[in-house]
Formats: sequence, structure tokens, C-alpha cells
Amino acid sequence: MTPIKVKQATVKSLEIEGDLTFSTIDKNTAKIMEKILTPHDITIDLKKVKAVDSAGLALIIEWLKIAHARNISLNFINVPKQLLALARLSGFEYLFQSNDIQLNIKTNHG
Repeated sequence: MTPIKVKQATVKSLEIEGDLTFSTIDKNTAKIMEKILTPHDITIDLKKVKAVDSAGLALIIEWLKIAHARNISLNFINVPKQLLALARLSGFEYLFQSNDIQLNIKTNHG
């Protein structure tokens, strides 16, 4: 288990490191997006995410809801295939393709 670390790399980008799993996600993790006080679209780099389970997918969905309420676009890069597979299996694949929430995904690693 690798704890989650969220680093604000720039005003417009975050880097997530660690595991997005039941054992690492708590209420504070879910509220990270609420603390981002920027009018800018945000790029979230998931390159350093080591493991993902359904709690990680739920976290991403929660961040999307918060961003959408603020008219902020979240652009995920280096999305783990494991996260995309979970979304597909859970019926949430549309979240990664929806213009309604202005989400763009780029996959760069396996």
C-alpha cells in the first residue's frame, strides 16, 4: 500500500502519486478538489499511480462532480489501463468520453 500524495505542480496541474484504493482514500482525499481555488482547467497526471480499485474510480467521479460544479475541465493524462478497465466494467466508461463534463483522457502507459 502506497499512500496518496497530491502535488500541485503548477496553477493548472496536479500530480497524483501512490495507490488509489480503499486502503488509501479517505474523506480528505475526496475533498482535495474542493481546495483547488483556480478558475483554470486542470490537468491531472496519473503517471505515478501504482494501483487502482473501485474506490479510485469513485474518487475520480467525485472530483469530476466538484470540477463540473465549478465549470472547470479536468484533463487526465497517463491514465492507468487498470482505471479505464474498471470504468468500462462498471458502466462508467462514458465519463471518460463525455463532453458534458469536459474530460479529456490520454493514455501513455500500461
